[in-house]
Amino acid sequence: MDKVTSYIKECETEFMQLLGLTSFPIYGYTEYHAAQIGFLKVLGVKSIKQNISFSMSDFIDTESGYMSIQDYVDAPLLLANELIGHANFPTEFKVLKDTMGVIFNYFGRRSICKMYSKDYQDNADTSTIEKLLTHAMCSFLKTYLIGVLTNQQIAVLGKFYKDMFWALVNRYHV
Repeated sequence: MDKVTSYIKECETEFMQLLGLTSFPIYGYTEYHAAQIGFLKVLGVKSIKQNISFSMSDFIDTESGYMSIQDYVDAPLLLANELIGHANFPTEFKVLKDTMGVIFNYFGRRSICKMYSKDYQDNADTSTIEKLLTHAMCSFLKTYLIGVLTNQQIAVLGKFYKDMFWALVNRYHV
């Protein structure tokens, strides 16, 4: 690594630490995985080795109240759409970061449905997210974020997330 590249990496690391983002490149993954674990918890799953199966019309007791699994899965997508839909989105860096977290939360819940639901239909309207991320980026997330990721997949996702996020920071000047 040459001196310029090394200096840029050092500045980037210091900037991330100032923003409280020491694990920034894996932030998308941590939101995704936390959503998976949280979903399994509200389903009452004690071990990933047990037989897991549910219907999207089943009801679960969540922190937000009693709701159908479909509504639980859709909640972060609806929130992301609402945040992105604000006329002055994003107002600041934190809003953009939080919105990205909500998007990855949705994909984490979606992945549990794809793995264990008896009747999940992957037909959610992600057009608002696609306007933010581009169709290609959203397509990548839809195909890549399914199931438990290996360390190598997490590293790939980390690079993708970092590049995607900085492109958004530059586009919105936050």
